[in-house]
Amino acid sequence: MLCHVWWARPGLVHLGLLSRAERSRLPGHHNPAQYVMGVALLRLLAGALLDVPPAGVRIERSCPDCDRPHGKPVIPGGPHVSVSHAGEWVVAVAAPAPVGVDVEVTADDGWSPGMDRHVFSPDEQGSPSAHRFFRYWTRKEAVIKATGRPVPMTTLSLSGLDGWVVADLLAEAGYAAAVAVRTPESVQFAVSQVA
Repeated sequence: MLCHVWWARPGLVHLGLLSRAERSRLPGHHNPAQYVMGVALLRLLAGALLDVPPAGVRIERSCPDCDRPHGKPVIPGGPHVSVSHAGEWVVAVAAPAPVGVDVEVTADDGWSPGMDRHVFSPDEQGSPSAHRFFRYWTRKEAVIKATGRPVPMTTLSLSGLDGWVVADLLAEAGYAAAVAVRTPESVQFAVSQVA
């Protein structure tokens, strides 16, 4: 199975790819450039895979817990997709099976050993380190995004995920990233950077 991974820097250059409803939500975002590039990157990636103009790609979002248009993005009739952004990066993924992605800034001042209790399950406890924390955080967040159902990370054990491929993504220094695909098959990753 092939999973496409597209990286981009945040920006407003693709604002025209947002729907009227998506543009109306723009003022509520703490980082509009990340939001714009996240939506645009999903459309660019799905459009390339479906061989349709990016502006014609419909993205649906619905929350299982409320009636607001947020939550896991869905491309009707298209590939499974996910998007994440942090700092100076936005990453989108697409695959033929449920997929999730996460990227995080890994600054040392963004972690303390006490944070481990929010991420590690009882069987994952070990020596505290920022590297280990962010590695598990991004992997588990990718799994949660793939399922579309938020659960406490401490209830997930990465060693007990049968039928999943969970992998770290090569990220710039100062970042950690991971992708999760719900499949028993092996997965190959096609990675691109979009200007």
